Amino acid sequence: MIKTYWLDLCFDMMEDYVPKDVGEYNEGYHHRERFNRIASHIEIAANFFATAHCEKSAQERIIYMFLYLGIGYSAVGDYIKSMAYKTNALRLQEKYLDDSHPLTATIYMNIATAYNDEGHHAKALEWYRKVLTIVESLYGEQHIDIARIYNGIGRAHYHRAEYDTAFGYHNRALMINEEAYGEKHLDTATTYFYIADIYSDRGKYSEALDYYFKCLSIREEFLDAEHPTMATTYNNIASVFNAQGKENESLDWYKKALAVFTKVYGSDHPRTARLIGNIAGILRDKGKYLESLQLYIKSLVTIEKSYDGNHPDIAMTLCNIGSVYNRLGHYDEALECLNEALTIYENSTDFESRVSALIYTNIASVYRSKREYNKALGFFQKALNINKKVFGEEHPRTALAYNNIAVIYYWQKQYESALQYYEKSLLIREKVLGTDHPDTAMVYNNKATVYYELKEYDTALDWHYKALVVCENHFGYDHITTALSYNNIAAVFQEQGKFEDALEWYNKALIIKEKILGFEHPDTALMYNNKATVYLKTKEYDKALNLICRAVIVMSICGLEKHPDMEKYTDSMCDCYELSSNKDSDFTSWFEDRVETYPHWCT
Repeated sequence: MIKTYWLDLCFDMMEDYVPKDVGEYNEGYHHRERFNRIASHIEIAANFFATAHCEKSAQERIIYMFLYLGIGYSAVGDYIKSMAYKTNALRLQEKYLDDSHPLTATIYMNIATAYNDEGHHAKALEWYRKVLTIVESLYGEQHIDIARIYNGIGRAHYHRAEYDTAFGYHNRALMINEEAYGEKHLDTATTYFYIADIYSDRGKYSEALDYYFKCLSIREEFLDAEHPTMATTYNNIASVFNAQGKENESLDWYKKALAVFTKVYGSDHPRTARLIGNIAGILRDKGKYLESLQLYIKSLVTIEKSYDGNHPDIAMTLCNIGSVYNRLGHYDEALECLNEALTIYENSTDFESRVSALIYTNIASVYRSKREYNKALGFFQKALNINKKVFGEEHPRTALAYNNIAVIYYWQKQYESALQYYEKSLLIREKVLGTDHPDTAMVYNNKATVYYELKEYDTALDWHYKALVVCENHFGYDHITTALSYNNIAAVFQEQGKFEDALEWYNKALIIKEKILGFEHPDTALMYNNKATVYLKTKEYDKALNLICRAVIVMSICGLEKHPDMEKYTDSMCDCYELSSNKDSDFTSWFEDRVETYPHWCT
């Protein structure tokens, strides 16, 4: 037998730096430089001894070393290498160990987890079931390792949006955890976290936050504030606040998580990149499109380095980049990104998933922006079909799909069809989310816009006021969503010829948008335009001109020269100029002066 002193030394080094179990943390595990310094030595030793004739105990150590390398490279974000080493461990296991060996179960568990992380959830389930069979035969059905497997199986079903099945497995895991450890244990906290994720995806945000904070209180007791598991908890709490429309609270929690991940993993780790993408989403929703785009692209570069080209995280990031390009009015770039994302998912075993539905939704949104409504309708219908299949009829995502189709019918002036689909959306949201939920209020607003077009202004106001009550109760008086209701009510008053009332409500909306979004934001520009239309009606052309000119300049500052609203504002400004007291002067000189002296002339 060959001497194995070198093997023993490398094995001991590896044990110091890499945990034996996924999810177990060790301070050195998260310091990439330290891992990278020893990894090359471990690789050379493992590859050398894998081809040598060693005694059985040495063979097991070689398998462990390959497995440890797989876990270590996963920790530093190199998932391609990670899977390669886990596969090497599996190859040697098949050669030297039988299927009932505990190390075989450990390898299967790690491979299942890797497939789950890579988005191959059907494959993950195959491996979880293999390891479950082994562990049940070794330790029985109530062993703590069974709970970890149940959580893994539950997680795979969760990613496939099979929520009831996922919930069942997590509850089974929770019963074992609480029986073995009680409520105050990290494994129990992990199960709380997974249950919270399910509530969050189902739109039950209060229940989600309850479980996230139960999880957080346990983790705070056992872990340092800068532990990566803490950061993951911060991230998911942030996502719920974002879904509730509480953007500032959300951003605070995301930044808290980002600070931890950056310190622990570095700036070029996929976990850090995903968090940067989450912050980019907040900036996108705030209308800071160029800042958002920069962060999404930064996130994409990192994720592409860590995974092969067909990873769902790459598709998701491309989808988000496409959505920003759409809002910027760069439709060709948007479709290019979205079609690339779609291609990735078409090659996936989990094609009909929530992400593919989101990609279809974003493609449809681009065609809606381009006013190609029939194409938009086709893609929204595809998204609806997937959402119904994945989530079921009575789910917030299915309700959103109905709403999106209704919007297209609205723009096609098919108002009866629009009302029909809004009603489908409303029935689901009122049943699942309740009548006092902001997503339900959105449908109230949307139905009101249809009645507005039908010139049923009193009915429109009734629905707008109904939405306003929900928004004020949920968000308060100084929130963007509340401002939207103010704007909509103003539009109805304007159409009724109640111009003073219209200006009063537009001003209420404008004050909120200037306060929260700032003066140089596309939504603020829209408010300047809306107020200008009232002054045009009252023939106060100079006031109208100042406002519409301001809207044009703001859109330009925001980089939205290609946006369709920019063309509309520019045409309106030119028409307004011809009616103003400036009509006898040179328009180009006047506009250049306005640009140069902006914002000093703004009042």
